[in-house]
Amino acid sequence: MTFERVARLVGALEDTWADYKDDAKDIEALPLVKDLRLALNVAAADLRPLVVVRGKSEEQAQTLADNLSALVWSDAAIGRFHYVVLSDETDETTHEDLTPELGVSVIQAEVYGRGGEVLAHIGTDAKPAALKRTLAKGLKAHDAPDKEYEDHVSAGRRQGIRWEAETRSTDRHGRGAGREGRRK
Repeated sequence: MTFERVARLVGALEDTWADYKDDAKDIEALPLVKDLRLALNVAAADLRPLVVVRGKSEEQAQTLADNLSALVWSDAAIGRFHYVVLSDETDETTHEDLTPELGVSVIQAEVYGRGGEVLAHIGTDAKPAALKRTLAKGLKAHDAPDKEYEDHVSAGRRQGIRWEAETRSTDRHGRGAGREGRRK
């Protein structure tokens, strides 16, 4: 409404970009979800595979994440996955029926984000070319079912599934108006 036409919106975005492009830097870090529980839920909601990077130590997990980060911004991977990095030293590495192995795993989240199935996996000594093949294999194997929001929520409620959000929903206008956080 504000711009009335797509061309005006594009022009406004290009004008804004021109002010910042000289200072812009490539994104190098993985776009991470906070923990395994939330990552499974987000992947299930978005119908995307989840890439779990798990190291024995924080240093090992970070090395794997760094090796993976160069790949995730490529045309073949950008926007196609969600990511979580776990370390046995500091993170909960199990959720429901899922405990990803050390290394990099591509997971298809269970429809309500309670666990998932490993579609592809590679160990902690993975090199970039092998990581790329693992992502491609996992993406090819991923087969999320279509779902209608209301039917999905109703079926979940009938099964006793509830999502406990860390913060209370304050949206008073959307579908969740006045409700506490919930599983999709």
